[in-house]
Amino acid sequence: LLSSVALFQALLLNADRLIVVAMLGAKLRGFYERAHTLAHLPTGAVTNVITGVMNTVFARYQSDHERLSGAFRRAVRLVARSAVPLSLVLAIEIPRLTLLLFDDSWSSIVGILRLLVSYSICRPLLETVHALLRGIGDARGMVAVALVQTVLLLVATPLLARSHGLEGVASGMISVALIGIALSFCRAARFFDG
Repeated sequence: LLSSVALFQALLLNADRLIVVAMLGAKLRGFYERAHTLAHLPTGAVTNVITGVMNTVFARYQSDHERLSGAFRRAVRLVARSAVPLSLVLAIEIPRLTLLLFDDSWSSIVGILRLLVSYSICRPLLETVHALLRGIGDARGMVAVALVQTVLLLVATPLLARSHGLEGVASGMISVALIGIALSFCRAARFFDG
């Protein structure tokens, strides 16, 4: 089951760029890829460090509901307190940052970058709840959530790309991530106290 989760998660993390190339062309993929990379700079470090620790902590506390619940709440707060402020600063400073790093021809990525910053805030929250599900051994729950997300991504995001271009792809990724967060939290709710 865990290999299925890994396959779905790899698809979820990369399908947007494949959709951009297939539907919008290689030139727009360059803009999208650059925006994607910049949007994930603040949250990528947070996600990698915290998730590695959380897997171990959640596995250790899986039979102690109170400690598991407390650890999960603290992890969500830590992720929110670190990822959200960094992402908000990036969202506010995007126009100036774009001009600093690139030239005027890249100004068109500002809107896409703002959308992808919203998506990048979702990733650490999703990874946190996935770490809980992994830690407690709920591989079936992870597969179910990842499967729903993958189907939605492969159906909705191409439609959004066709109608709204790069903004549609970014919006599709945000929607799929939010649905994944909601489903994952519902699945994990029995293991922590709200």
